[in-house]
Amino acid sequence: WAREAEWRRGRLPPGQLGWRIATESQQLANRLAASAFGYSGGPESSVDVDLDLGAATGRRLTGTVTPVYGARYVAVGYSKLGPKNLLQAWIRLLALCAADPDTDWTAVCIGRRGQRDVDVRAFGRPVRAAVEVLAELVAIYDSGLREPLPVPVNTSYAYAEARHTRRGPEHAAQFIWAG
Repeated sequence: WAREAEWRRGRLPPGQLGWRIATESQQLANRLAASAFGYSGGPESSVDVDLDLGAATGRRLTGTVTPVYGARYVAVGYSKLGPKNLLQAWIRLLALCAADPDTDWTAVCIGRRGQRDVDVRAFGRPVRAAVEVLAELVAIYDSGLREPLPVPVNTSYAYAEARHTRRGPEHAAQFIWAG
């Protein structure tokens, strides 16, 4: 149904080219949905978060994390998974771990890899105390409101990923920065 609706909108290229693009997009969306279904078994719920981030910050973090399935946060999107998507999922995982430290929370990010493949990234419980990390993130956020942050998200991610895999982090970050 969605493929035919896109076809009738007239925004696709004419003829077989447009129909092929719509069909490939539909097939990828179906693969993304099937992958998400594998991680989202059970009823969808939400978790309310109300955290005191400590006297040093004087701040509270409040909100709702959704969608949650059991002890798993699942984020699904049609876009390619990039540092921004992964950071958002990780922050939500931190909030869940801080709100309910007795639960073994995980987070899963699902998106495209290229034009036809599905990319799935999973995160487990953070090593450090979640409330402390959230307090540091709020401090970075506050700093970013006053002045430009010293390192952009994509460059930071490239550096951290290269360091984690024991490759040259400076070269990886420089490549992203210059590119």
